[in-house]
Amino acid sequence: MDTTEFWKKEGEKHIKPTIGGEFPEGWDVLSYLTKLCDGKSITEIGCGIGRLSPAFHPEHYIGIDISSKVLEIAESKNKNHKYILHNQGDSYPNADVRLVYTVLLHIDDDCISDFIENLCKNTERVVVAEIMERKWRRPGNPPVFNREAEEYNTLFEKCGFEKDYLNEKPYERYKTHALGPTSITFLRFKKK
Repeated sequence: MDTTEFWKKEGEKHIKPTIGGEFPEGWDVLSYLTKLCDGKSITEIGCGIGRLSPAFHPEHYIGIDISSKVLEIAESKNKNHKYILHNQGDSYPNADVRLVYTVLLHIDDDCISDFIENLCKNTERVVVAEIMERKWRRPGNPPVFNREAEEYNTLFEKCGFEKDYLNEKPYERYKTHALGPTSITFLRFKKK
């Protein structure tokens, strides 16, 4: 099963770790994202079950995902927020800010450049939140394609964007992982 089909069929089981509650990060993700993604309109790509949607005012937010299953869950949890099913090749709606929260690590290396190019269309800023470092890469269901922050800098530069923010926050769920403790890196890119 390819990665896209995997997320359409089984994605709701893998959106967040099963241990650690609604926010296994261990800190207030919602208020952090509200400040980081300050803009009149926010489009979250790979919104999943909508756990991050409450960070944003419903009138200014659109959540997008490739799985109708997860969008049904998101709509039932966040009745006033808008969600759209994304089909491969579709453009994303215009937005001041795009958010991709632990999504790019599920895009394989052959597709990442095209994905980011589409992400950069019709927006002024993109916020990327990922577990960085290639040591976290692994095959399986789902496979993960972790990258270094510099790789994202290069990919966004090619699309005419520059980094204007970098921060790391702990990810409590993985603080005792065999590969060592980890964090989520937040990168914000703005159009040049």
